[in-house]
Amino acid sequence: MKLFCVAFVWLVTLLNSRMGEGARHHVVPRADTSEKPSVYPACTCVLHQLCNTPHQENKREVHSTDTIAVSSDCADGEICCQTEDINAPPKQPQCGYRQMENLISQIAKSSDHQALYGEFPWMVAVMGQQYVDGVYQTSAYYCGGSLIHPNVVLTAAHCVKGKKTLTIRAGEWSIRNLELYPVQNVNVKHVTVHEEYFAEKLHNDIALLFLESPVDMLPNVATVCLPSQGKIFDNQTCMASGWGKDVAGVLGQYQDIMKKVTMSVVPHSLCEEKLHSTRMGRDFQLHDSSMCALALHGRDLCQGDGGSPLVCFSAEGSSYVQAGIVSWGLDCEGEIPGVYVNVAHFRNWIDQKLASSI
Repeated sequence: MKLFCVAFVWLVTLLNSRMGEGARHHVVPRADTSEKPSVYPACTCVLHQLCNTPHQENKREVHSTDTIAVSSDCADGEICCQTEDINAPPKQPQCGYRQMENLISQIAKSSDHQALYGEFPWMVAVMGQQYVDGVYQTSAYYCGGSLIHPNVVLTAAHCVKGKKTLTIRAGEWSIRNLELYPVQNVNVKHVTVHEEYFAEKLHNDIALLFLESPVDMLPNVATVCLPSQGKIFDNQTCMASGWGKDVAGVLGQYQDIMKKVTMSVVPHSLCEEKLHSTRMGRDFQLHDSSMCALALHGRDLCQGDGGSPLVCFSAEGSSYVQAGIVSWGLDCEGEIPGVYVNVAHFRNWIDQKLASSI
């Protein structure tokens, strides 16, 4: 995957550098001055990787002396290719794509629980006004969220219900350090909380933040893909991210650098069964709007991670899809499954709200 990304960037750069001359220029075969007349079709100079030539040995334009002359008109790294053999360059996914996949962080090495710079470009911080340690802050951190459209952030309803003057920050990684690309602070124009949000039990704990202006897509900022309605992620290994506390309670500290946690999605019925053995009791019923995930390495998300995305690699293997939104949990140790909003349960609702508001 890393080699593919590097190769693709190189291809695009080379193609763009030739836009003034024509990234693809047609070459008319030179007249054959030999006694044996031969006619070869016109070809186009393209990068070698963009020419589908599985049977080059049968292509006279490749092996003939005429083509040797024609190929001299192509730039280094290009070959003369017939039109029907030209492949279109691979398309970059429109969402769930990490442009910095091929980069090793120049700021800090990754650990099991620390995200690399640009590893979760859809992750945003949701901020607002509040008193922190007796000091009034206008950009106090509330929760996490995910960018699902340049103008829209997906988060948990419990994070933003009743809050005013919200701002989101995209492109953030380390709260205290200067980074390779600038962060983007954008004010929230309006908040849409699910009509059936039930705060007491955190049912339908989902909200959309519509921004005053779109976020610019940069190497450290991208949108995440959404699953189809009803998509099931049971037993898949996924990733969650956030800046929440490292341990629960007053001893816990919010993270300066974005953390990541590897999770396994727990089937609905099994999660409900596991929660029966906790203080939730045997009568507890996991709501249909919820799903569960269990940390795989003994360290879970914690306070302050609400609203953050749980993402899984797509079945096609080309992008990341958001399966869940951090909603609530009973501990931060990773021994009990955490409860997430089931994003696939709300795909139709999200589409309806976007269609009516964008």
